[in-house]
Amino acid sequence: MQDFFGKDLLDHFEALNLEQLNWLERRSYTLNCNWKVFVDNYLDGGYHVPHLHRGLNSVLDYGNYTIATGERFCLQSSPIVSTVGDGKTREVRKGTPAFYYWIYPNFMINLYAGVMDTNLVIPRGVDRTEVIFDYYFADISDREKQQNLASIALSEQIQAEDVAICESVQRGLASRSYLAGRLSVRREAGEHLFHKLLYADLKAGLSG
Repeated sequence: MQDFFGKDLLDHFEALNLEQLNWLERRSYTLNCNWKVFVDNYLDGGYHVPHLHRGLNSVLDYGNYTIATGERFCLQSSPIVSTVGDGKTREVRKGTPAFYYWIYPNFMINLYAGVMDTNLVIPRGVDRTEVIFDYYFADISDREKQQNLASIALSEQIQAEDVAICESVQRGLASRSYLAGRLSVRREAGEHLFHKLLYADLKAGLSG
């Protein structure tokens, strides 16, 4: 496991006490975009959050959003401002900070206080992607059922917003006027790591 994840990532996980979380359910989503578009969207350093995810942005301290990279992972994190923001979002996104892990090439972990969802991104074609969400909670008893379902509903809302932007980006990539731009040094360190690792694997595959 250490050979795949790396000691730096395993050290992160040990501090999170993930064994205290319990699996509740799985949901699957299909997007009309290439899988790399979905990963790029996830790794943009929160750049799209204020514009696309208004509810989530209302409880994130975006001014203190941070991005850190390891050998094969990226961690984006933000403090949560629990006294302001959208009431419905505030109820199911409590505590501080929020952690967003991406593990090369296609796995994400979104972690809040007592709440986690994992995202497995599976290519289903050149312009088709399946994302499998697994939802975990500290308490899955009947007394927390409505709260947990509200958390999943918020996650689905965010996913629907991401589907719209990813499919729009996919259409834009097909435009004859599309030109690749430079990555943001401040915001897109994770995206740069993804591109670098993927390039190395593709090059090695071609050489083989």
